[in-house]
Amino acid sequence: MEKFKIGFDAGKLYQILDESGEVKISDLEQKSNFKEKELYLALGWLAREDKVFFFEIENEPAVCLIY
Repeated sequence: MEKFKIGFDAGKLYQILDESGEVKISDLEQKSNFKEKELYLALGWLAREDKVFFFEIENEPAVCLIY
């Protein structure tokens, strides 16, 4: 996968998180329509840029933006 595509997906994911707030990872996969690999690559991109915070909601992995 090209680095450009991962960055583009990270931007789309950022917009979804900005609109949604705190989201379970499983729900985020449905909202984004990304394949699992694409989702985790985009989350990794955002994590590397210190733009997301990971935690749990009801014992499930979740994420939100850091402002």
